[in-house]
Amino acid sequence: MSEEVGKPLQRIKGIGAVLAKRLVAAGLDSPARLAQAAPQELAAIQGMNPRYIPEIIEQAGRMANQEPRAEEVADKSAALRQAAETLRMRVRDLAEGLLARKGEILSNEKKAVLEKEVKKFLDRLERVESRLDARRKRARKGLARAARRLQGLDEAGAGKLGRGLKKARKSFKRILA
Repeated sequence: MSEEVGKPLQRIKGIGAVLAKRLVAAGLDSPARLAQAAPQELAAIQGMNPRYIPEIIEQAGRMANQEPRAEEVADKSAALRQAAETLRMRVRDLAEGLLARKGEILSNEKKAVLEKEVKKFLDRLERVESRLDARRKRARKGLARAARRLQGLDEAGAGKLGRGLKKARKSFKRILA
């Protein structure tokens, strides 16, 4: 049996790893099912303290009401994916705008450095997108921080834009850690 199955039950005070496994074996594998269980059913499980059964049922009920639905999780992930796509377009627009303004003036070396920074940023953003579902809160914060760091770079030169992309890329560090 996978140890991950009983993890949500272990967040309930009074339920440890062993008791969680016994509850899962009895068919009570989620807080919602545990909240609907009869006190007599719980009392029959070895290791369950009868004095704590009402409190455990109450905690399970609160947890069951707080669990996000699959649609809500999908909506949050979709918003993060949209933010990542917006960030991707913003970086491409910044690079293309710089090349349109100063393309003839920039040396091939500076163009290569800029293209390298853009590629690094986009690669890191792609790695972040692969972890959006698992680390939603960190991803939301990291994407917002990266967007803030890219503000004001519309008229920046190649050096300043490269440094801005590097700082924005560092915003993703905690998401990928």
